[in-house]
Amino acid sequence: MPANHRNHMNARRILSIEYNAPVLETRNAILRSAGYEITSASTFYQALERLQENRFDLVLVGRSIPGVQLRGFLELAQLKAPSARTMVLRDSSQGTDFRADYLQDPDQGPEALLNAIRNVFVNSRAASA
Repeated sequence: MPANHRNHMNARRILSIEYNAPVLETRNAILRSAGYEITSASTFYQALERLQENRFDLVLVGRSIPGVQLRGFLELAQLKAPSARTMVLRDSSQGTDFRADYLQDPDQGPEALLNAIRNVFVNSRAASA
């Protein structure tokens, strides 16, 4: 079996949610280049449908999502996919009146995001060991 096929089979699955289409496309390209399997959603309705249809290791919510909608979505996402970790891209000045497993400042750039995601999966492995 080719190495890239094995890597694809073992790739962590991320649901990437963002209202801003160019930001979503750019973020997804970065995540795919790092070897993650990405499914996109540009609305919470799409995201909830995808959560029902598939299993994800991480639900990644972009900064363009308003806080009130975010809070309700995260509650539903955690009910529909309790094993998936949740990460919200938001700086602390935007408020944190929601419950997510991880908060990441999107202004720190792509490398910081990739490191934060790697840490999510390292911590998930350690917790399940």
